Amino acid sequence: TSAMQSAAGFSREPTRIVPGDQVTPPPGRRRRRRAAVAAPTIAASHERRWMTRERALIGAILLLVVVGTGAVTTMLLERQDPADDPQPTVVSTADPDPTPPEVTPPPPPTPSTATIVMSAKPSNASVRIDEKWVVYDAAGSKYEVKAGEPVEVKVQAEGYAPYETTVTLLAGSERPIEVELERLRGTLVVETRPSGATVYVDDTDKGESPLTLNDIQLDTPTKLTVKKDGYLPIERTITWKPDGDRARTVELELEAKPAPAPPRRRVTRRTRRRPPAAAPTPSGTGFLSVTSRQWGSVFVDRAQVAMETPMIKYKVSAGRHRVHVCYSGDRSRCTPSKTVTIKPGETSVLKF
Repeated sequence: TSAMQSAAGFSREPTRIVPGDQVTPPPGRRRRRRAAVAAPTIAASHERRWMTRERALIGAILLLVVVGTGAVTTMLLERQDPADDPQPTVVSTADPDPTPPEVTPPPPPTPSTATIVMSAKPSNASVRIDEKWVVYDAAGSKYEVKAGEPVEVKVQAEGYAPYETTVTLLAGSERPIEVELERLRGTLVVETRPSGATVYVDDTDKGESPLTLNDIQLDTPTKLTVKKDGYLPIERTITWKPDGDRARTVELELEAKPAPAPPRRRVTRRTRRRPPAAAPTPSGTGFLSVTSRQWGSVFVDRAQVAMETPMIKYKVSAGRHRVHVCYSGDRSRCTPSKTVTIKPGETSVLKF
């Protein structure tokens, strides 16, 4: 402030403003009218300049102080964090425990899965878990599944009946599943005309026709052979499809063997006349129809050929045959036998 006053031409003595009539000149100086009149104007001008600069400087200083204080306060409030406040340190005067405190390990995480141990036969079986086919190893396979939820397991193989099950496992548990698939079985019904023929399946005698077999393997072709005395044998190979029908009915019509030629008789020299030649045995096939007053089973040459009457145009070999009917299928109530001669290509009718 002193420097500013010196630069402005002010003295250190305060300036006093008095009315013009009361201005007292300094001692030793001569009172002048002009000086007394001009003194108030110069003093007022100096007072206005000094007051303007001083107020400006004081205002600037106060403004800087206020702004600085506000900035520092804001920074302190922003940087202050309750979590960073230092906690008071408690100093214990008791003797320290020589043994360290026991530290309890955190519990292991709870598993959210379980394990299925699969074992299936046959070895080429396919395994599906929750709509997803997985790779199966015949030596044993493990599959990780969700715990606490139902899990669908399906095992299948060609030629075998499929296996399905649903399991729910606990977290971290292990469940073994052992599956042995059952082979698919088919039904084969064999009917022959005439009946009473011996039926062979894969060269094994299964009985006489009509015959129903319920234990036929479907994964391999079935060899069927039918034989009957006096008739030519018949062989068939039946192929089964995995997704096809499991029941088959085979109807076979046996063909009679051709009659052997009669032996030729020797003619001796002593006999001049030759005997008449024997009548030739008819060859070929004809048809036989049988009716009865009461329904019954028809037998031709002691072999059942029809379950009930009437029997219409049953194909038989040409020649003589004996026919009878057993009422209501009861063999204790049979009619006497009748002899009929079947001509090739013709139909013979018998009534009982």
